[in-house]
Amino acid sequence: MLRGLVALLLVCATQAQDDEEPFKLPALKGNAFFADPFANTDSLGSIWEVSSSAKGDGSQFDGRWAIESASANPEDLGLVVKDKAKHHAISAKLNKKVDFSELHEDQKQFVVQYEVKYQDTMECGGSYLKLVAESDEEFSSATFNDKSAYSIMFGPDKCGLESRIHLIVNYKNPISGAVEEEAPVTKRRTRKAD
Repeated sequence: MLRGLVALLLVCATQAQDDEEPFKLPALKGNAFFADPFANTDSLGSIWEVSSSAKGDGSQFDGRWAIESASANPEDLGLVVKDKAKHHAISAKLNKKVDFSELHEDQKQFVVQYEVKYQDTMECGGSYLKLVAESDEEFSSATFNDKSAYSIMFGPDKCGLESRIHLIVNYKNPISGAVEEEAPVTKRRTRKAD
């Protein structure tokens, strides 16, 4: 079972193209575990909480966040990283806990989706989304860091000319009781230097 929380290590806003239809805020339907269409800038500090923790290597999550437009349309808002070469971590709670055994019994799908748009060229870094696992410890957005236990982590990773998409699933083995990590082997994409 997942703790009712989604945590992002880095997310950037989307950008509309000139030839696209006018921006319309998405209509949210159904019983979603979590959705934030960024209808206004008020969700930073109320829905989204910034981590003030340190990474496992001691470096601080000290990057600033904002909710603003990064497109030609000022109504198209998104979560934006404001500082280059800094570590960023932010989280938001799900509306309810995810019980995968219940979803399986009811033959329902669990879909996780997010969009990343780098506004500037990224040299080295990742934009991971983590679904934090339920644990005995109370989750705190302020102490969320790279070592926080999670059930699912995915997102793009780029360093130099190499880029890939990470997908890692941690689960409790029903026989041994041990938490195991599964990460499918993915091809790394290497770009030619200009």
